Amino acid sequence: MKREIALAVVVGALAGLAGAWSARRDVPALDAPAPAVALQTERDDEAAPRRALGGRVVLDGPEQTGLLRVQVKPKAAVALRLARWSLRGGKGSDGEWRSLPDAATDAEGRAELKLPVGSYFIGATRASTHVELRGVTDVELELFDGAPLTGRVVGDADGRPIAGALVVASERGEAPEAEKQSVQTDGLGRFAFAALPRGDLALEVSAAGWAPDTVEAKTPGPIDVRLSSACRVDGVVVDGEGASVGGARESDPATLAGPNGRFWLELECDRAHTLIARDAAGRVGVGKLEPGAKRVTLRLEAGLTVPGVVRGAEGLPVPGADVAAMLDDEVRARAVSDERGTFTLSGLTPGNYVMRARKGRGASATVYGFEVPATSPLELSLEPGAAVKGQVTGGDDPITVELSWGTLRHERPARAQTLGGAFELDDLPAGAATVRASTPDGRFADARLFLAAGQTQVVNLALRRSGRILGRVVGPDAAGAQVYALRETDPVPLKSVVTDAEGAFVLEVPAGDYMLGAMHGTSHLRRFDAQVNVDEGRDARVTLTMLAADAGEGWGPMASVARGEIGGSFEVVNGTVQVSWVVADSPLAAAGVQVGDELTAVDGKPVGSALDAFARTRGTPGVDVALTVRRQGNERTLKIARAR
Repeated sequence: MKREIALAVVVGALAGLAGAWSARRDVPALDAPAPAVALQTERDDEAAPRRALGGRVVLDGPEQTGLLRVQVKPKAAVALRLARWSLRGGKGSDGEWRSLPDAATDAEGRAELKLPVGSYFIGATRASTHVELRGVTDVELELFDGAPLTGRVVGDADGRPIAGALVVASERGEAPEAEKQSVQTDGLGRFAFAALPRGDLALEVSAAGWAPDTVEAKTPGPIDVRLSSACRVDGVVVDGEGASVGGARESDPATLAGPNGRFWLELECDRAHTLIARDAAGRVGVGKLEPGAKRVTLRLEAGLTVPGVVRGAEGLPVPGADVAAMLDDEVRARAVSDERGTFTLSGLTPGNYVMRARKGRGASATVYGFEVPATSPLELSLEPGAAVKGQVTGGDDPITVELSWGTLRHERPARAQTLGGAFELDDLPAGAATVRASTPDGRFADARLFLAAGQTQVVNLALRRSGRILGRVVGPDAAGAQVYALRETDPVPLKSVVTDAEGAFVLEVPAGDYMLGAMHGTSHLRRFDAQVNVDEGRDARVTLTMLAADAGEGWGPMASVARGEIGGSFEVVNGTVQVSWVVADSPLAAAGVQVGDELTAVDGKPVGSALDAFARTRGTPGVDVALTVRRQGNERTLKIARAR
């Protein structure tokens, strides 16, 4: 089961990563292209015959090939590490990264590789990217020197150092295991990496007796990773010897049931868990564990299946789409559509599911309230991805442009570099995002966007010098607190950072007026507010006091809703604007609005798009907004107070 969960994580992450960074970007044609090299790849079915053609080697057979053109910057002859995402047996959702023979660029840093279409990982020195190969696809790899990262692993409750913890580092998003680096903590809980890729990293941290966690980090650190203590749970799968048992969350541990179906797992102590058992016959059993529970019994039943099809533009079938069935915000089953666009989700239990499909990085579809067992096949119609293009002024090429989403989205940033000041990013997931342009000398510009499916946002960015907020948090839980900065004109936090062991932090932000806030952990929320003015090229200093939970200054019931928002998001489904997400205990939830409700008007004026809905539902904190929603043909207007 552990292996299945790990592979499911990769499939889900890969669907969001394909085409990320600079993949499929239009780059200048090479004056003297490097010879195309066709690499022997592992086929998902029988091997295809190979033949010579004009000095190139190509694959014969039904599998379509594409040309991958790589440009390394700065120009240099380097080795390229390659891996392809492949499905076992050519069907189902069970897959893995398969390493390919290394390739090499010429002295100008160029290589042309003829490969079967599909999803690939490409690495060189300290640079890497994922790319979805379709036809002729260009990708740039910008080489960087490795950067160090130091930190500590401690217990969340008392800050006690955790010795012998395993820390695995990789660029944010899934990568072949060979690309990850790992170290163990010393007796004081300290760890150090000598050379990691620069930028956003993911640290997978685990230790005996502690719940594993994955956290975001940036070189060079330092960073404190705080683990929650784990409690042993003993269980039995009735008539289930050899069944796989694991948590419903992809990050939960897993094991196999032994003699008489007995098993044990170490799970996070202070939260509820859903355990799922599956056997080779396709039976499935589900059990709920309340916080603190020590024992559980799982009974296997025949798993339910849901057949379906993924379609795209003009109703054409879409092969290779990742499909997931979600119940209570947990992934219960995954599948990948075949060449006819069809798939089968298996091992499901009765319930009301959210069904999602994704192709590449941006194209997606969602069906809410799908009842299992189903009376008819599931049909998912993909909406195209979004795009962003624009111009950066105030600097010389190349200027790095990065588009990122909130940490809860688990999306890897998309990156590009300017040519003549212009940039373009496509195949992007819809939703709220931040675009940022930056130069090595510290100038940058940023803007908040709401990306709409099938639409191109145009944004102009003027570079300016940043300033810094140097601060220290004092009081309970000061170490490891997440400090964030937000502008009064934008209720969405612009940037956040985690304090070190002494409660210190540094935030680099554009010049302007900011409010600072913080939270610690996912269940223990604290709040403080401080105003600070940041000038270009200057440091602003601030000391913040973390208040105890019983001091009457906690976040209260709307902890996860930004000021001026109502606690939800929207998307276009079959030509109508619908509610796609509702934050628990938010103003939207308190008003009784549910996922799947159609939003027809805001303040009495019709809604034209998800972007329109997002922009018009935000506003002055505490001020009412009137939403007209339709559910099952019944329409009503609700007055909702924006979060303070």
